Amino acid sequence: MSRVRKDWREYSTHPTSQQRRDYLLQVWTNRLADWQAGATNGEATAQFFYAKCLDEGIGMESNAVAAAEWYRKAAEQGHATAQNNLGRMYEHGCGVPQSYEEAVKWFRMAAEQGDYRGQNNLGGMYREGHGVPQSHEEAAKWFRMAADQGYADAQNNLGVTYCQGQGVPQSYAEAVKWFRKAAEQGEPYGQHNLGDMYRGGWGVPQNHEEAAKWFRKAADQGHAEAQFKLGWMYANGFGVAQNGTEAVRWYGKRQPKATRERRAISGSCTSKAAACRRATRRP
Repeated sequence: MSRVRKDWREYSTHPTSQQRRDYLLQVWTNRLADWQAGATNGEATAQFFYAKCLDEGIGMESNAVAAAEWYRKAAEQGHATAQNNLGRMYEHGCGVPQSYEEAVKWFRMAAEQGDYRGQNNLGGMYREGHGVPQSHEEAAKWFRMAADQGYADAQNNLGVTYCQGQGVPQSYAEAVKWFRKAAEQGEPYGQHNLGDMYRGGWGVPQNHEEAAKWFRKAADQGHAEAQFKLGWMYANGFGVAQNGTEAVRWYGKRQPKATRERRAISGSCTSKAAACRRATRRP
């Protein structure tokens, strides 16, 4: 097994985007030269790693145009994760002209290879009617494929489809099931949504203590709505002892809407819209 393939195997063991980024930050000083050389020699996985470093500014200045070029080289060789990331570049117009149709094309290529990120993103395009005719049934189908592979974002998204009854029969119990799967993996939108289900008594017996617990987990990760709701619970003594100081503290952490929106679209093209996309899918 080549060293680059070993890098890929290690990279792939990290389930979240942040963990994968942390891995690259740990190893780039020893590996970047090899990735660049391998990319120049046409090795798809090396092209992906080099593109990822260009995309996220790891070991070099961020360059969206160059990142898209190297993602494309890997994607055209069938590298599924590169196909997904190139789709994200087209979706948001980073380094390439914005095109939902091109985004769908590359997400589909990744999804049909079983890439769970591509499946989740293709589901999002169907849900929103971007680049394809809107179809909640198709959205639910692709979310489920990714969710069944354990992808927390897709599990949350599938929970939203059940909560709203879009593309699947409406079921709060099924929504809770999928929100819990996402929440237990640490996904903040799943944690927030599970907290909401406990707060409202939808699909589970109403339990303000459980609601506060899950809101806190999401709030600790910076989820603005969870921070607001946890502050409200402290202000009113629901699920926690009433505490004005804690209420003010959590209310204060919630950023103004405009600031939250700006932050949601900052960062690299392949990760910058994750929070915004998931936020639009919460119930």
